[in-house]
Amino acid sequence: MTSPDRASGAVLNPRVRWLLKAAVAALLLGLLLWRSDVASLWQLLAGQAAAHLLQVTAVLASGVLVGSFKWRLLLPAEPFGRLLRLNMAAIFYSLIVPGQVGAEMIKAYQLGRGRIDAETIAASVVLDKITGLLSLLALGAVGTLLTSSPLGQALRMSLFGLLAGGAAVLFGLRIPPLHDFARSAGARLEARHPGLARPVHRIMLFIKAWREYLRRPGVLWASLAAGVVQQTIYIAAIALLSRQLGFELPAFDWCWIFALVSVAAVLPISLAGLGVREGVFVALLGAFAVPAEQALALSLTIFALQVAIGLIGGALELLRVARPR
Repeated sequence: MTSPDRASGAVLNPRVRWLLKAAVAALLLGLLLWRSDVASLWQLLAGQAAAHLLQVTAVLASGVLVGSFKWRLLLPAEPFGRLLRLNMAAIFYSLIVPGQVGAEMIKAYQLGRGRIDAETIAASVVLDKITGLLSLLALGAVGTLLTSSPLGQALRMSLFGLLAGGAAVLFGLRIPPLHDFARSAGARLEARHPGLARPVHRIMLFIKAWREYLRRPGVLWASLAAGVVQQTIYIAAIALLSRQLGFELPAFDWCWIFALVSVAAVLPISLAGLGVREGVFVALLGAFAVPAEQALALSLTIFALQVAIGLIGGALELLRVARPR
């Protein structure tokens, strides 16, 4: 039996993690603001035209639509509207749940709850995330090949290394020794610890579903292509915002900057990537002589528009929960 102390600790741990990440976000943002001209930053934020922000929001929303189509490539039997709603809800949960992984887990749970193909759905969520990341890294890597910036050239190997690592994770189970090792490890664990039989069985079903996807390379390549389109849309939205804020960069530079910022923002050290995303934007754009205030205004505006889209997803979630069953 679990003791009351341990039980209360298990309940408090997620809250403690949330508070710690919120504190890190506040600390990082505070440091960035302390080193910036806050009055100038406010003028940049307040001076953006509402019509232009609506235009950028529409561009970002189209990226969510493409992302839902991308997920449906892996789950063709699912209604597009359901997948779109779940993706909108995931954006909302990513703002309040510690880490984007938690938001993806909620999405997989909601769609797979009570279904015999729950492991296939979970595999589709993970593969959708990985192919999206690989598409982003591929764009970033191409950007470093075409950039004239010394910083981009210096970061080239990092992006290519991440791309190679992501590809290894995606296609690793196609290698028979790795697949056989995973199966034998699961069998040994189940034999030594009978109490873990159920979760181990589900993990093995997940691996089987993953392997089934790997036997359909056309679907994976289509998912990667859709991911490139989706990430290009997001890069276009950032370029539109930067122009409104008074600076422009070559498209290829935006590719590797956006890739690095996106990777940094998903690190599980801050709530919703706040502070981390802004700090990386300030550091990378500083190499192009972009003032910190403009870089901060860009990053905070992106976050604000993400919150706006996430609130729509949250409203849809409330309607789902409130709907009579």
